[in-house]
Amino acid sequence: MKVAVIGPGAVGGYFGGVLARHGDDVSMIARPGPHMAAMQADGLQLETAWGDFTVRPRVTNNSLEIGPVDLVLYCVKLFHNSKALPLIKPLLKPGTTVLTLQNGVDSAQVIADRFGWKHVLAGATYIQTGRPQPGHIRQVGLKARIAFGEQDGSHSERVKWLATMLDHDGIQYDVATDIVTMLWTKLVIVATVATLMTSSRSSMPEVLASPWGRYTLRELMKEVESVARAKGIEIAPDVVDQRFNEAVAEAAHTQVSLQDDFEAGRPLEIESILGMVVREGMALDVPVPTSAALVTALWKFRMGTPDR
Repeated sequence: MKVAVIGPGAVGGYFGGVLARHGDDVSMIARPGPHMAAMQADGLQLETAWGDFTVRPRVTNNSLEIGPVDLVLYCVKLFHNSKALPLIKPLLKPGTTVLTLQNGVDSAQVIADRFGWKHVLAGATYIQTGRPQPGHIRQVGLKARIAFGEQDGSHSERVKWLATMLDHDGIQYDVATDIVTMLWTKLVIVATVATLMTSSRSSMPEVLASPWGRYTLRELMKEVESVARAKGIEIAPDVVDQRFNEAVAEAAHTQVSLQDDFEAGRPLEIESILGMVVREGMALDVPVPTSAALVTALWKFRMGTPDR
């Protein structure tokens, strides 16, 4: 199968690398820079719980050089959409599936508004992975999961096809019967843990060890839950307990791209993740003071601080 990865960073590079290792024809569409140059020169090196390996996919910044594919993994940061979305069009043919693995809850809708739901599946990832240096991706733990599904929850032919494509060592998959609820359930942990770690300049164990760290994390999660319920999302009644326990259990391995971007002086996705929760909460008259405080703490860094 022909696969194109738009945004082959820690997430896209990992999943695209695993598919390439198992024989798919994978192309990486990257922004010019050290990561792209390293992949072109030496391939993409991966350290994973399923073994270390190097793959040598086609690497370019121009999707016209690739042409139509069967599957597009769309993995760019949300603030790159204006430049990355046009890269999708040359990759499309009848039957092409675009699986979005972005953060947030609205990514699939944004892509579908442009290219139609006939091409788009919403997805969510559950993985601890980072990019310690250009051309090198490190994954830790035994979780490398993709959840995806149709908007109506149906087990369509393309959902079945995608499940078969992802059925490899190094990838676990779930077919969601309610992908919207799943995305909000993920947001309860992703938006809160990432923002709390970044705003406090702390690792997750350091957050949990601080006097009010556990309390703050729970309050953040409760606010996301409250906004979801106000929007009519059928989120589980014990979602906060579930996600809090998950955050504690995985604390030692927790890596978040928001913190990596902050430390590197790059732009932050704060506006589209926890910032979205604050906007929705205010619009729905749902109190979100803890979330608003953390978003405010990071707000001036949202465009990056390359000169620091």
